[in-house]
Amino acid sequence: MRIQDLEYSKIKNRTLLKSQEGIISRAAGDGGVVNKLRLRVILCITFFSFNLLTGAESPVSEKLERSSNVEYNKTLKYKTAFLRKPSEILITNHSSLETYDESGFRIRRSALEEKNNVFANVEILYPSKFYGLEFIESENVITSVNNVYLNGVRIAAMNEAGALAYYLTDQVDSVSHVLDDEGNTLSQIQYQPYGETFVQRGDLNFSPKYNSQELDRESGFYFYNARYYDPGIARFTSADTIIDGEFDTQGW
Repeated sequence: MRIQDLEYSKIKNRTLLKSQEGIISRAAGDGGVVNKLRLRVILCITFFSFNLLTGAESPVSEKLERSSNVEYNKTLKYKTAFLRKPSEILITNHSSLETYDESGFRIRRSALEEKNNVFANVEILYPSKFYGLEFIESENVITSVNNVYLNGVRIAAMNEAGALAYYLTDQVDSVSHVLDDEGNTLSQIQYQPYGETFVQRGDLNFSPKYNSQELDRESGFYFYNARYYDPGIARFTSADTIIDGEFDTQGW
């Protein structure tokens, strides 16, 4: 009789143990589902918070604006979809004139630059990225500039008079200081996180700025050779022509 009681108690203990294991496994499974839901909620909140902080638009609004904001570039022979155009003409009485070669490199540009506190029309020719010519229409003068690059970043420039300008950059290759050959500060620039100019002192006419790219005063966009970048919305103004797919989010 005692042996039967012992066998019965063993069977009972095994049954209780299995039932407890099943309850624990189900609880763990329910906990995993809850954790996944919590993670999704956190990711959604983080995504929308990032959009509110940076001013980024949702994919739906971007697609709607792209569909209603398309221009045809007669020079490059393809359609360019702009996310944002300047709300007003930044410099009046000036029509921008730009010429590109077959590879998309800008070889000519008509710009307005400040000369003696007066904006003068300047024709800039780029035979190559290492050499440029500037023609000041009002003075009928042609000047040349030689650019020096290191690892693809412009680090210095010298005009035909021999005056040097050294570009000191930060961790993202944005020009923060411009020095002459004696170490004197010619220009000092600070930027907001996505490229808008925060503070600038000294000479304003040095070309390389954020990411060592040229800022076109007429449009307020940075020229990245293949396309333009709008620091106001932290987006390129057109899709990448190299990446296949105009609506690919990685192309903007």
